[in-house]
Amino acid sequence: MGQNEGKICLKILADWLLIGLAAGFLLTAAVTFQEYQDFSGFIGAVIDGAGEKETDGGQENNSRQAIIRRALAAALKSGNPLKSAPLKEVGLPDKRAGEEWLREYGFRTWTRLGGNLLFIMGSSVILFGVIGLLQFLMWKKEQEKRARRIDGLTEYLLLANRGGAGVLRRREDEFSFLEDAIYKIVMELKSTKEEAVHNHTVLSERIVDIAHQLKTPLTSMSLMTELLEGQPTEEGEECLNRLTVQIHRLQNLVSALLSLAKLESHTIQFEKEKMDVEALIDGAAEPLQELLQKKQIQLVTSGGQVQILADSRWTEEAIQNVLKNCAEHSPEGGEIQVQWEQNPLYTEIQVTDSGKGISKKDLPHLFERFYRGEDAQKDSAGVGLSLAKLVVERQNGHIYAENTKEGHARFWMRFYWRD
Repeated sequence: MGQNEGKICLKILADWLLIGLAAGFLLTAAVTFQEYQDFSGFIGAVIDGAGEKETDGGQENNSRQAIIRRALAAALKSGNPLKSAPLKEVGLPDKRAGEEWLREYGFRTWTRLGGNLLFIMGSSVILFGVIGLLQFLMWKKEQEKRARRIDGLTEYLLLANRGGAGVLRRREDEFSFLEDAIYKIVMELKSTKEEAVHNHTVLSERIVDIAHQLKTPLTSMSLMTELLEGQPTEEGEECLNRLTVQIHRLQNLVSALLSLAKLESHTIQFEKEKMDVEALIDGAAEPLQELLQKKQIQLVTSGGQVQILADSRWTEEAIQNVLKNCAEHSPEGGEIQVQWEQNPLYTEIQVTDSGKGISKKDLPHLFERFYRGEDAQKDSAGVGLSLAKLVVERQNGHIYAENTKEGHARFWMRFYWRD
């Protein structure tokens, strides 16, 4: 029996025992009062008969005395003198004479209350205690039945979450409406999930198709730029520079779209390994050196020797996307701070820029695919942070953004040691 059940059992028993005590006391009082009334009436009848014998002394009175004696004997056998038919036939006087005689010998209405109290109240307490115990056993049986029903519905929901829920057995009880509602919701969610998976698959296929379709013209454009480089003119050089920038942008977009499609289709198996966080940050920042030098942004790192459990290639790309976002939104001559620390649960990486922060309107949608905020760069496609989010979360991690007290943007990435 659990602690909670024990408290409920004591409460139920205490309630019934209190009722038993009250009922026992009232019953004792009623029995004692009735007993006194019956006994005083009986004594009054005896006194009345004896008085008639002394005063009259005749044959008639002797005959009446004999009748009263027989009536008393019959009354004693019946156990209730006042309600005995023989005594009613002889006619009883007022009970006051019997009450006065009992008072002379120290008997009052409640004299026997104490003697009756122990037996009657004890019996009453035992009876009501048994009733309370039976009520608790019935309550416990009902609770066990409810617990089994709840466990059954919980198991059904767990199976539904794993995609293995079937037809739910119907039972007519207090959980019938809940059971019916759960079944309907599970079926609706199953249908919605199947439709979402289908749409997701179609979308991933379309993204892959678009990316592959873009690869062909990009290859042709790259060849054209190589040819133009051999015939330099002032006008051609300007067009060549613009074309090179656009090709580079499209190549990055195609690469990001293909990565998104692979991640969302769950075809990538992450190869987790322990690695040094500082080396990971250096590898992620290496492709961004040109951008950092162009804007004269200083990258400041701190954290010491800390390890992380993650896939090196994909995690490096996720951190690189975060660093790129911070670099794009930091002013010239600004600073990007990267700090990391470790505890028994996870390794945490913080990236803080020196820009003007993230607007409240953009903050809830920052990691959505193709979302471009108010201060987004012109050549930004809005896939970098969504890609970083997918990579971190697929490795049982968590990423979120906030504004610091100084008004700068800060990104948090946590990589947990256990799945």
